[in-house]
Amino acid sequence: MNQEPTPTPSPARRHCPRCGRILPDDALFCGDCGISLETGLTAPLASETPALDTEPLSVGDYLMMRILSMLPVIGVLLLLVWAFSSVGSLHRRNFSRAELILTVAGHLLFLFFLIVASRYF
Repeated sequence: MNQEPTPTPSPARRHCPRCGRILPDDALFCGDCGISLETGLTAPLASETPALDTEPLSVGDYLMMRILSMLPVIGVLLLLVWAFSSVGSLHRRNFSRAELILTVAGHLLFLFFLIVASRYF
């Protein structure tokens, strides 16, 4: 009798436990759904992270931010919160960062002129 060779079973392939995609043997994450094959947790998707509001601010909003930023201690604290917050308005964050840079530059310039003027008086 002619005996046909029996097919050797292919090595077991790894499948994603969440979406069923066939994965390489050295994969740590699923390329489709993002689940960690070690912990079973998924990485947050870009759409799940809160996005900054890109709606333009009104002139009144800018004036209020400028007036509040002039307050001695509260203004700097507000600028810091607005500048480094991951939620809220993108325009408020950028305005606050620029305002902080100008504030620091102004204080450094003041100190420079104070030091220079103290040599002559």
